Amino acid sequence: MNKEKLFETLGIEGESDFEYFDNMADLLEMDEEYSEEVVYALLEDVDLPTFKALFETYFDDLINNLPEKDTELNSLIEMMKLAFMGLCNGGANAETYERISEEIIKFRNWYVFDENVDHEGKFLSVRDAITNCRINKLSGNEEDFDFTEALEYDIDEYAISLEDMDEYEEI
Repeated sequence: MNKEKLFETLGIEGESDFEYFDNMADLLEMDEEYSEEVVYALLEDVDLPTFKALFETYFDDLINNLPEKDTELNSLIEMMKLAFMGLCNGGANAETYERISEEIIKFRNWYVFDENVDHEGKFLSVRDAITNCRINKLSGNEEDFDFTEALEYDIDEYAISLEDMDEYEEI
């Protein structure tokens, strides 16, 4: 997928239009694959503080829809949020864009493409399992999802900023 096709899929005309929750959700959840280079091209003209805020809002929404009993998954996704936010603190430069691009692709592989959640003997992606959890929460149904295999995710802990950790601990 090239940059123009990504923009079309995201419903934006240019990088400056990437400013809403739905843009971030579409970028991270879409079925179509795209390369680090395409993400890098998007990042070059995106406002990084806005991008950071979108990461925070996206991951907070994700955490709010997790099964309450899956505290390890909750903690993992909270650490992912802090890592992504920390990467955005690196400033608008090539190294920051490259690291964010790499991490987005890694996250999408884990979240969208790997089928590592056991649901009654059928394996789903984390995205699909969490979507089912959201539906169950709304409908009052209870189904069991085993996220054990999904807990294997290597977080770049050096990306987590102390400032973001302080904000997290104050909550």
